Amino acid sequence: MELRRRTIREQNIDMIIPLHEEIFYLAKSAEPEILDRLFAPDLKILHCPATRLCKSKEDMLGLDLSKELALKPVFGRAKSGVHHHLPNEPLPEDIRVSDEIHYVAQEWVTGSAYCSYMVIRKGSVQAFDVYPVTETLDGSSCVYFKAIEHDGIRKYCEQVAKHLPDTGAQIAMDFIETPEGRLVAIECNPRATSGIHLYSRTTHLARALVDPNHYPPSLAKIGAHRQIAPGMMMWEKKDVNVKRYLQHQKRLMSSQDVVFTPFLLTSYYKICQERKMKLPEMFQWDLTWEAQGEELAWARRLLEEEDEKEEEGGRPS
Repeated sequence: MELRRRTIREQNIDMIIPLHEEIFYLAKSAEPEILDRLFAPDLKILHCPATRLCKSKEDMLGLDLSKELALKPVFGRAKSGVHHHLPNEPLPEDIRVSDEIHYVAQEWVTGSAYCSYMVIRKGSVQAFDVYPVTETLDGSSCVYFKAIEHDGIRKYCEQVAKHLPDTGAQIAMDFIETPEGRLVAIECNPRATSGIHLYSRTTHLARALVDPNHYPPSLAKIGAHRQIAPGMMMWEKKDVNVKRYLQHQKRLMSSQDVVFTPFLLTSYYKICQERKMKLPEMFQWDLTWEAQGEELAWARRLLEEEDEKEEEGGRPS
């Protein structure tokens, strides 16, 4: 942390904007020089929604296995480690529940997937965009982004902002909309996500991030689209027909890449080969927060304290 403090002073840094899971290291630093500049919510409100926690194999066997479930590590990201349990099927053998690795079980929700990104301050949304998940590497990791209107998601996010009146932060939420129209929030990240690409070549997002009184909100232009071209070339091709293939090719050829270097794709494959990793794992290999030992114990104590407050009625759930 001393290096970070020195960098703040030497470079005259006014604001620290988290891009990935470095937010957890910074938010728990207890360093005023860092926390005063960190554009993120208080670590104590970065918890998961109430769900079934599984600390052992016995807890997993105690689940209602007649239901369709998502089983995933407590500390995880994207699709890494997620198991799709089908009704009445046996549990996968490769789920390693232990004292170090706890899992959560959630209802598996089927429908259309969407991602949102917003900047919030003083209970209001200062920047916002939403895009559907249409092109992925693995059924989860989106590599094509096109801004759309979705009134339900925008209203949902505005309500989230209203309940965080003392927070200045980036909040990115993922949703599933069922065929019946039920909107279900399935993930929340307190940091930048791919939604920022939809502000490319504009100053709208920058103004929302640095101006505490920014108004009206900066909205991504509807129809604006970007892609991660190497990811688009390695897209998930399962159950693809001719129409879907042509749709994908049109998006690939007509969308601007967020980062372009001629040999990027080759370097990705080379890194995967050297590290013996699949591509989605390689993308985040040195960027993830993997709590272990004392740090893991600290994170669990923090969550337990917040759960106790909710049970005592100290904060609405």
